[in-house]
Amino acid sequence: MAHANDNYPPRVLIVNPKGGCGKTTLATNLATIYAHRGLVATLFDHDPQGSSREWLARRSSRLPPVNVVEAHQQPREGMTRSFQLRLPIDTERIIEDTPAGLEPTRIGDLMRRSSVVLVPVLPSSIDMRAAAVFLTALVKIHEQRQLRAPIAVIANRVRKNTLMFKKLMKFLDDAHVPLVATFHDMQVYVHATDMGQGVLELGGRAAREAGQWSILVRWIEQQIAAQGEDTDTHRTGEEVQVRDQPAPLSNTSPP
Repeated sequence: MAHANDNYPPRVLIVNPKGGCGKTTLATNLATIYAHRGLVATLFDHDPQGSSREWLARRSSRLPPVNVVEAHQQPREGMTRSFQLRLPIDTERIIEDTPAGLEPTRIGDLMRRSSVVLVPVLPSSIDMRAAAVFLTALVKIHEQRQLRAPIAVIANRVRKNTLMFKKLMKFLDDAHVPLVATFHDMQVYVHATDMGQGVLELGGRAAREAGQWSILVRWIEQQIAAQGEDTDTHRTGEEVQVRDQPAPLSNTSPP
């Protein structure tokens, strides 16, 4: 069974070939949460627009640091690709922010080395139609390559108690891909991005989102821990204790 490289830290792949669905927002917020929990997080920015790099440039040095690797750029003359993509020292979680229009073969390669795959979906008819096609292709790639990285959907920029939200929930139920978190359509996400922060670093109204982010991180860490158990069991022929325990979780925003 193909799986993420055991010699590398766990990777969270965020993917949806449709633009504007919130991949970078999801990536930067996950990175800041991990940073506040004492884990060294590195963002791999595959988007030619370099949104993660721009976000980092606006981030205050007083906040917990986040690393960014500009994977979308070509190596400079005399530099190898592997050197350009080298991990910062002590990286403990890798978060891959992918661009719109990513080719299926490239997605398969990224999935092969990932621990979990997250697909953000917006509550609109256009986005749901595109997501239906993409999720079908994603599941097919997953089965054909015998990948073990679980796939989950994130409902993004939702307004509950609306007809479109109900349609989104019905669509996701029919898609047979688990929905692990639901994030609201709030201006605080825009403000956080403009300031190089995660939404929970703002406090105030953003605190209402803390519960969903905690649920998402808990789910990710559970998948990582389960894969660690599978790997250790395969190596030793018996169950052993997982060495890499999940990050501590909290239902409150980071300090």
